[in-house]
Parts: sequence; C-alpha cells; structure tokens
Amino acid sequence: MIGVTESKLDSSILDTEIDIEGYDLLRNVRNRHGGGVACYIRKYISFNVINDVFSNYIVNIIFEIL
Repeated sequence: MIGVTESKLDSSILDTEIDIEGYDLLRNVRNRHGGGVACYIRKYISFNVINDVFSNYIVNIIFEIL
C-alpha cells in the first residue's frame, strides 16, 4: 500500500492520469486549494471501503484489509 497526503488532486485530474500499474486507486479530494488524500493498494490485496464514516473537518479514506 502507498498512502499520499496533501495530494493537491481535485476532480479535474482523472484517475487514469495518476494510475500506477498493479494498484487500485482510492482517493478523496477537497476541490479547494491543497489537501486531499490518495491510497494505492496492490491489486491482489482484498479490501472494503468504509463509506459510513464522514467528517466535515478531516479529508480521509477508510478501508479494511480482508
């Protein structure tokens, strides 16, 4: 897994522009100046994204490795 903080990505950047071969991409963008997070998980690792955790103050990605 590779975690990226302060990615500065926004919705204008397509996933295909930042893909890494052999990895699944998860990302959460701020759509404002700065911030954002991304995570790359190797394709052979099973995971579930947990969407029911929400914060107005923290940009995050929460997932569980199976």
